[in-house]
Amino acid sequence: AQSTRLLEDADRQTLADKVIAEELPDVAPGKIRNLVERRVMEIDPDAAARQSERARADKHVSCTPTGIPGTAWFNAYLPAEQAAACWHALDDHARSLRAAGDSRSISHLMCDILVERITGITEPDDIKVHLNLVMTDATLFGADDKPAELTGCGPLPAPVARLIATTGNTRVKRLYTDPVDGTLTAADPKRRRFDGALRDFVRIRDQHCRGINCASPIRDIDHLVEYAAGGPTTAGNSQGLSKNCHTVRDHPLVKVAPESDTGAIIWTTPTNRTFRSLPPPVLGAGATTADQRRHRHRILHPPRSRLEQRFFHHLVKHKRAR
Repeated sequence: AQSTRLLEDADRQTLADKVIAEELPDVAPGKIRNLVERRVMEIDPDAAARQSERARADKHVSCTPTGIPGTAWFNAYLPAEQAAACWHALDDHARSLRAAGDSRSISHLMCDILVERITGITEPDDIKVHLNLVMTDATLFGADDKPAELTGCGPLPAPVARLIATTGNTRVKRLYTDPVDGTLTAADPKRRRFDGALRDFVRIRDQHCRGINCASPIRDIDHLVEYAAGGPTTAGNSQGLSKNCHTVRDHPLVKVAPESDTGAIIWTTPTNRTFRSLPPPVLGAGATTADQRRHRHRILHPPRSRLEQRFFHHLVKHKRAR
């Protein structure tokens, strides 16, 4: 309810709360905020754009103590695309130094690089930063106001997305989606490593980690069927994972397999519990039609077998008898 307060009409607030409540059961906990923001933007794009304009004009930097001697928080309140660019620039540089043999942790390196770049203590390398801003062609050309998706950061109001897309050094890439469920589709290259365009594709398609109830940033691209076991390096044989979920995935008692007829990924834990995963719609949580939502629900929550139905019916009957 808090995220719907930017709507300037009480009836629209009520509508947003109702629509969001109907969709919550199929949304991972870490992606609920994105769903709420997207639905609010769709119901009143003008109000969302006005709030975004005011907030973007209020960008500022602050430095506050942490309560731990010798440390402080250095915070920057920025437009989303600027914050994402800063993060990726620091992260890319830190990982390149780490790969070259630097013993500091990624977090330590990012902090040191931040200080060096702001103070000018050293001359930083010229690192190009690549951002993925996804929107419909109608949104790009102003025919509608469907929110865009800044990969890794979440939805942006259409006017803000158009502003970003029409300034700076921008390249437009055409993407194709599956009309049935709204996910991204692509061709299959033949190679071992997920790099270049294929790596970008998987990151745009999955947006966040595909692990169990995880919404962390993607750090690794994983082969669903291991390359050593004959698995191809393709979009269909891949999932984006965080470092932690990649470690869990490699546990010998954890099973991860694609479902060929639905495109879902099924994780099975050592206790034999199963979790199903689909890529989110390419424009983020909530960017689907009613038919697409029903299709996704059927895949994520398949009907029980007759044996399972009888078992659960017996449990319910037994509990009522008690």
